[in-house]
Amino acid sequence: MAPYRARPRNDQIDSGHAMTPVAVVMVVIIMGLCTTLVSLRMKGLALEARLNSVIHRAQAIDRDVTSTHKKCFALSSPSVVYGYACERLGMTETTVAGVVHVQMSLSTALEKPLDSERWRGSLPGFGISPRLKR
Repeated sequence: MAPYRARPRNDQIDSGHAMTPVAVVMVVIIMGLCTTLVSLRMKGLALEARLNSVIHRAQAIDRDVTSTHKKCFALSSPSVVYGYACERLGMTETTVAGVVHVQMSLSTALEKPLDSERWRGSLPGFGISPRLKR
């Protein structure tokens, strides 16, 4: 017969068997944390992809707006307006459109008093204020 072994007391219990429930709980907690981290990472990647698509759409819209502004400025140039008026609106006068420059000296500007009811400012280019009128 085998020698009789006495039953171990609580302080002599093998630590491997007593820690099993704690180890199971720790493994479950660690798995839950890892699953949460992976799901957060996947959600972050999805949001990043969505942000990139929004950025690309915004850049495409910005390019469209820029090209539309360029077309608008090109259509409002004097040569295009003159050509459109001649070709499609039937303008028959063959004068050349241009800019008329008027030169005025400071003494000529001061000869006629400024009408303070109509004009409240200075003449462009001369810096004449209403205080200087005669």
